[in-house]
Order: sequence, then C-alpha cells, then structure tokens
Amino acid sequence: MKRTPKTQAQHSKDYRDRKKAEAERLGIEKVTISLASGVKAGMSAAMKRNGINSPQEAWQNLGLYFMRASPAEQDRMLGTDASGSDFT
Repeated sequence: MKRTPKTQAQHSKDYRDRKKAEAERLGIEKVTISLASGVKAGMSAAMKRNGINSPQEAWQNLGLYFMRASPAEQDRMLGTDASGSDFT
C-alpha cells in the first residue's frame, strides 16, 4: 500500500505536537514577561558582554543563580528598593 505524503501543514502540526509533548515530559513551561526598556537594554548589554545570544539562556541562568542563593539573599534580591546601592 502506497503511503500518501504529509502536507506541510500536517508536518508542522506533528512537529509542534512532538515539541509540546517533550516540554511536558521535561516540565518546561512558557513564561512571558514584560520589561521596561531600560531593563531590557541592560540585559542585552550584559548578555553581549558574556557571549550569551539567547535571552532564554540568560533568564535561565539568572533563575538558577537565584535558586542557589540563601533565603536571606533571595529576600534581599527581591526587595522593593532595587535601586539601592546594596547590590554589588
């Protein structure tokens, strides 16, 4: 029996379904955030200095760094006065 080729749309749907199943298996969820332009520019500059091309990699690194910090350090990082000079 001759197999009919998949349409481009079906191929794309199958690919998206495989990626979705893999993300579910790995516990990956998509998060969207809105940033002030100054924060985004600062992140872009830091990424460039450190040779990071993927915003996902940068945010993942920040999240891992945050999780490894002590609870007191996490509280300090999340303090409402992020403009203070205590960040070194």
